[in-house]
Amino acid sequence: MSDMWRQGDVVIRKIGDNIPTNFKYATHIHREDGFKVEGERSGHNHLMSNVDVYTGLEDSAYGLRSGTNAQMLVLEEPNTLRHPEHRELELPRGVYITYRVRDNIGRMGD
Repeated sequence: MSDMWRQGDVVIRKIGDNIPTNFKYATHIHREDGFKVEGERSGHNHLMSNVDVYTGLEDSAYGLRSGTNAQMLVLEEPNTLRHPEHRELELPRGVYITYRVRDNIGRMGD
């Protein structure tokens, strides 16, 4: 089983089965109707229903670089991340960090 998934420009990384005790966040929302991560390129959204969302993560938490705008998702049961241009991702119960990836093109070997 992989602990990291990617759907287009969205990365989802499992960090465990329970919320870390030292976790710091700004807001918490339970979304029965749906959680979305806005896609950067196509304008389509990555969607998941019945999820707890924590935002405002500390930049240094879990090895994230400043400015990643990461969110933590808590899935009490297996769930599916959907996007019209990508295959569905089936995710097991657990706690995840999600963030968007930006492709940086530059010189190699510097």
